Amino acid sequence: MTLPAKGLVVGRKRRIVKVGWRGIGAVVALLLLGLAVLLQRGAPPSPEILCVGYTPSPVSSLELERVFLDEVRVTLRNEGGAPCRMGALVLTLGGKEVSGWAWGELRPGEEREFTLPCRYAQVGREVGSYSLTGRLRVLDREGRVLLEENLVFSLPTLRMGETLPQVDWTENVSFTPLSWSENRTVTYTRSQTYRGPDVRTVEADPGTKFVLLHFRYRNLSEGPQLTPWISFGQLATVEGGLYPLTPYSEGARWVELGPGESVEGFFTFQIPEGERPLEASFPVREGPGEVLGRDRVSSRVVRPAGFEPASRALPEPQAHGEPGS
Repeated sequence: MTLPAKGLVVGRKRRIVKVGWRGIGAVVALLLLGLAVLLQRGAPPSPEILCVGYTPSPVSSLELERVFLDEVRVTLRNEGGAPCRMGALVLTLGGKEVSGWAWGELRPGEEREFTLPCRYAQVGREVGSYSLTGRLRVLDREGRVLLEENLVFSLPTLRMGETLPQVDWTENVSFTPLSWSENRTVTYTRSQTYRGPDVRTVEADPGTKFVLLHFRYRNLSEGPQLTPWISFGQLATVEGGLYPLTPYSEGARWVELGPGESVEGFFTFQIPEGERPLEASFPVREGPGEVLGRDRVSSRVVRPAGFEPASRALPEPQAHGEPGS
């Protein structure tokens, strides 16, 4: 009778031991949970920086294979619970790193615009691409990274039929690219003499053709205006060629327009037979061969909506009195 009693006692002890370890585990878990809550409650608030806007302003020069940037404006907002002592902005764009100070304190909920001077940073551009991808880093005064984000900058371009409301160095003179065409010959006004316009007709070299970009200027101001002098440009083809603007253009030099008047003309390029235009760029110049300071020169890339291979008649440039003409 004594042996079964001893065995029962041993079994009870085992159950007591098992229950004890389970209780200890539960207590430890509760202690860890309470410690985490205390740590979370006791942690100081931290800033949380978000980029809510960015603009390259202005693009000083947009060419077919490169872009010169004057500055980039970045708008930041602090959505954290603590103020942030700003330090610097670092922008990596086209393999180049541009940095600048961003001094000041950004309070919780505050939004502010910072300017990153690029000092005419030259950035490579892929022909046919109308955006630039960069990476922005925001640092505090201790050099800690507050934000690291990819940015995509849209480049100012025009499609066929779109209108640039104001051409540089004019007051409300608009520019509208109309269409492409190609010809074996082109007739243009070489110069104005006391006898009248000196009109010439030239023929494309063997194995080449002329590609014309037809455009319209319109004076939207209440007084007389001169259209800009454009003596340089480039055309890129689908096949990868780059070709300069020829002197056989019409309306590329100064034309005086009265209020509401418009004039049509064309830029002429000479390219090999079999190649097709992709886009063209035209910087604005003050006079023959005189380029203004780079910070004051701008240009636009004209994007074709569709190539028109059929030749079309080239009208003589003339001023139109009605704005809708």
